[in-house]
Amino acid sequence: MSQLLDQLSPHMRAFFEAFFEGNQQTHSLEELQQQVGPELEITVGRYRAYAGPTVDIHGHSFLPRGAVHVERDMVFFTGTGRRITFYQAPDPTPPPAATPASGTTGTPPTGTPPTGTPPTGTPPTGSAPGTGAAPGTGAPPVVRGNQPPYQYTMVRVVERVDPVFDDVPTMRRLLASLDAPRPDQPTPAGAPSSRANAWAEGLAGQQRRDANLFMLPLERLSSPPTGVPARDLDEYKQVMYRLATYLRDGQGTYYSKQIQSVMGANGLPAGFPEGTTDEYRAINAREIVLEPGQIYCLANLPDGWGTGVDRQAGVYKEIVWKLSPASGGGTELIPISWGTRVIGWGNARPRDFFDFCFFIAEAISAPERDEPPPPPEDDPPQ
Repeated sequence: MSQLLDQLSPHMRAFFEAFFEGNQQTHSLEELQQQVGPELEITVGRYRAYAGPTVDIHGHSFLPRGAVHVERDMVFFTGTGRRITFYQAPDPTPPPAATPASGTTGTPPTGTPPTGTPPTGTPPTGSAPGTGAAPGTGAPPVVRGNQPPYQYTMVRVVERVDPVFDDVPTMRRLLASLDAPRPDQPTPAGAPSSRANAWAEGLAGQQRRDANLFMLPLERLSSPPTGVPARDLDEYKQVMYRLATYLRDGQGTYYSKQIQSVMGANGLPAGFPEGTTDEYRAINAREIVLEPGQIYCLANLPDGWGTGVDRQAGVYKEIVWKLSPASGGGTELIPISWGTRVIGWGNARPRDFFDFCFFIAEAISAPERDEPPPPPEDDPPQ
């Protein structure tokens, strides 16, 4: 067992106990392994300075500051529940069962997450034999320890509201942060908040009447659009600067998110981020911000898995969780980035795979190179 795996193992046990809590499909890591076999992969790594060429984010070149340096040796496990033990292929035999981890409750996200851009770097293969070996099977035969770690970058494209083209469900999803509690307008206990929905409906109403209004610079407006529930023009501009496709250039210049002529499935415009403009990707390419010394898990899972909803094969959700001590004890899973991605399998039929990479974030010194423009204040969730 590597020193890194030994350090991460207690956090991995805590993660999986919290992760499977309330799952409608699978209740434990060993049950998942029995269901999917070699399509389950577990790895460990360290987030540290990126060493490599620029990466391509849908046609936009980006030089990352950091990346997850993932160890090549797959992680396997033996035991069940809180006594589960993790080990790597070079270990001659599985280690003895682990001491149960203390409280490990957490709340993983449910439902379909917002879309994002596929990650850059070496993707999970979904084909490592024997990952998650059943108890008593011994060490798997696959050994990759002589290979250097591969780098998994954390560059994403942030999605914003395009009031000219987005539909109501898209705008409602991207305006969800408006439903956060406000000191001046507290929401009664148990009462649903509808601020995001009211804004989405108001913007859609103006879109139907005259979408060209949204193409005017924000600083040229004398009042909010009719039907948008902003208290005044200042609040309207604050929300649109923060969550929509407007530049902080002194004018509030509008820019488009999608190329409407690029067609995707069913003859419709290509979705996000594949159909976005070059300008949009250049403005909204971001690296996920990680805290040095903290433990994270980056997971790729079939989209909709564990929620009981119908899903499409070949579509996956990527979520980055921060593992944090919960106020009442145990471990809380805090999602800091999520998105959907479509993975092609060539001529083969799309299949499910489950990829979990646990890593420690290290401090990264300031790079001696030009950086992209700083993000607008209060970026929406990535």
